[in-house]
Amino acid sequence: MINLLPKLEKKKLHKEYLMRIGVTVLAVFFLLELFAGVVFAPSYYNVAAMVTVLTDTLAQKKKLTPEGSVEAERSLAETKEEIALLKPSSELPISVALEELMAQKPAGISILGFSFGRTGKTLAIQLSGIAKTREDLLAFQQNLIGNPHFAETKYGQSFVTQKTDISFTLNVTLK
Repeated sequence: MINLLPKLEKKKLHKEYLMRIGVTVLAVFFLLELFAGVVFAPSYYNVAAMVTVLTDTLAQKKKLTPEGSVEAERSLAETKEEIALLKPSSELPISVALEELMAQKPAGISILGFSFGRTGKTLAIQLSGIAKTREDLLAFQQNLIGNPHFAETKYGQSFVTQKTDISFTLNVTLK
């Protein structure tokens, strides 16, 4: 095919082509932004309305709360007592105690879960898991007895009858 257009006209057509592509791309972006605005507008207005309602409710509750009442003082004292119960009484934090427990664990033992609780001043950790052999369980208990941070270790159930894949529960009391 023979192109009879001069080079100047070809350049004008090419610029016009690029301009049309640019306008099309910008129109698509504008339509996408408009679509996003339409889709998210109800959520925005819903959140804005909830914020104003919650702000008004908080202001009303602050007006109803008396300053320095005896009841508030008593509630604050009870909360402080509960917080004091949650603070560790021993010098050893739970995370450090768990790290030491895991360091003493032989290779044949898999720990599946743990829990901890406080009775008075003593802190107890309960481990549950599966051991490959009885010897692994006994070695684990001996390792924990040798650790100065642990006062007492007891298995929760009898594991003497099983030879392999032994489910166990171990109670460890911290000093």
